[in-house]
Parts: sequence; structure tokens; C-alpha cells
Amino acid sequence: MWGQSTSTKVLFDSLIAEKIGEKIIIGRGIPTEWIADGKEIEIKDYSVCKTKKVGYNLSVKGKEVTITFTGDTTDIPFSIELFSFKDNIESVSVGEIDNAAGTVLVPAGTKSVTVTMKK
Repeated sequence: MWGQSTSTKVLFDSLIAEKIGEKIIIGRGIPTEWIADGKEIEIKDYSVCKTKKVGYNLSVKGKEVTITFTGDTTDIPFSIELFSFKDNIESVSVGEIDNAAGTVLVPAGTKSVTVTMKK
């Protein structure tokens, strides 16, 4: 049973994880195969900031990846960190891009962000 609980924790951490007091990390372990046209990922009710529950819906249409944040509003930003974004971000609707690292830092309170990839 402990092995299964550890595996479940690792899976959740690959999809969403909180760096306490700093940011909520989205997608660090999502395989590039999951970021393809027509794909969708949804996470609901993930506990953060002690008492809040957040989630997101990630959908892909062509080169555009749209992430819609759900649940409670937090005081800390979201950091979208997909392998598919590394040196591949053309533009973003809101947030700060680090193209070399493949990350987008989205301000707290943002409801949705669209990232356009180069390829």
C-alpha cells in the first residue's frame, strides 16, 4: 500500500505541485506526447496554501496551449513548466516567459493563459 501511495504522489507532483509560499508549478512532468493537438488534461481540487483547492484544464489546439485555472484564487503565481515549451515559446497572452527554461510565470489571480509554441 505504501508503494502505491508513493506512486500516486509522484504522479500528482508531475502534474501540479506547490513550492510552499513561492509558486504553484504546473506540468513539470507532463510528457511531450500529451501536448499534441486535441489533447486535454484536467486536475481538480488540489490542496495548496494550507486551505485552498485549485486545479486547471490544459487543452491543445494546433500550436496553442490554453490553461484555465479553476478553484480558489491564491496569492501566489502559477509557473507553467512543460518540457514542450523549452526553447519553443513564441508568445503568451499573460505572464513572464523564460524561453530557455521553457517556463511561463503567471500572476496570481489569472484565470486563463494561452501559450503559442513555435513548432
